[in-house]
Amino acid sequence: MSSELQVSEIVEKVGEFIGKQEQHFTKLNENCYNSLDFAKESEFAMMQLLKNDYTLDVARQNPDSLYAAISSVASIGISLSPADKMAFLVPRKVKGQQAICLDISYVGLCKLATDSGRVQYIKAELVYANDNYDYKGFDVDPNFSANPFEDRGELVGVYAKAVLTPVDGVTSVLVENMAISEVFAIRDDTEAYKAVLKKYGTDSYQFKNLGWVKYEGEFVKKTVLKRITKTLPKSDGSEQLSEAIHVINQHEGIEFEEKKSLPKIEYTVAQQDEYARCVKEGDFFNLAGLIRLLDSESQLQLNGLYAPVGEKGKKMAVRKEFGGRCAEGQMQLEDSIFRIRESIEDGDDADVAEIIEECSTFTMEFILSKLAREHQTVVLEIQEQAE
Repeated sequence: MSSELQVSEIVEKVGEFIGKQEQHFTKLNENCYNSLDFAKESEFAMMQLLKNDYTLDVARQNPDSLYAAISSVASIGISLSPADKMAFLVPRKVKGQQAICLDISYVGLCKLATDSGRVQYIKAELVYANDNYDYKGFDVDPNFSANPFEDRGELVGVYAKAVLTPVDGVTSVLVENMAISEVFAIRDDTEAYKAVLKKYGTDSYQFKNLGWVKYEGEFVKKTVLKRITKTLPKSDGSEQLSEAIHVINQHEGIEFEEKKSLPKIEYTVAQQDEYARCVKEGDFFNLAGLIRLLDSESQLQLNGLYAPVGEKGKKMAVRKEFGGRCAEGQMQLEDSIFRIRESIEDGDDADVAEIIEECSTFTMEFILSKLAREHQTVVLEIQEQAE
């Protein structure tokens, strides 16, 4: 069989797989601030997957990752349009396995921040040694000046500024700074960067084409932008921005908290017991709810303690199966949140009661955090009646 025929068959299979996601895609996007057209996004997805045979083959070998990436497109409301350059489907090695990941650009994050309704304008600026930068506080506009036509020296840092929507006629700002050493420490801890550096070295084609190397400035800006989003005011549209940051961090394995200034978040004994129970009983729905409440370090620690390992020669298969079941639990969780919102609007209290009956304390905590205040009130009333 020719390679052309093989590629053609893969294209057909991947295309069929994407086409089957329309109903789920539409459900997820109904709750989103930005409305997307499934037909267009499917076309954009195939265009990105067809950039090279390797990306297409990863999609074929790991369809679960493609499913998760396309679901994220829907739930975040970020288009894969090549003209907008806001989001991309890219192959990455995640926890030792090749996967298709949704990568959101600096431009895409800026768009999501302004779409939230609480931010008028947001931008990041690179700071070089010969620039003039005077930081005056996290809520004060900094003084920054640079001559773009002269040598600005070496890159020393980056800052982001968000101009918030006026409240009672008063406009305020938020500012976040990062030294370049801090940014590069995050870069050096990403799985893809470490793997390529170790295997191929800095002079290789693979290393020079890494996003962190080829598009260094944008990746540096995106890093500080992720951090400032943690301090932005919450709104109905900010859920999608938070989800976008969560997706990116999951794929890159990055923690963006300032560990020197913030206390370390650790799991409780109750959370540990619940994690062990969910794995033992195969309760991946409630495992998904618990995981979404944990910081990334706690997730890794508990996964290391309780995730099935498998016998020699079967470890990869066991790990893949466990990851797939976890992904199914995540999708079931998202579907439940959607059903609760829809049932409340329809006045179907019985359906809401049926859903929350299956929820653990931790899953309920997460679901409530994703609901509007009026929906939270209804759910708590139904829960109280059931008890």
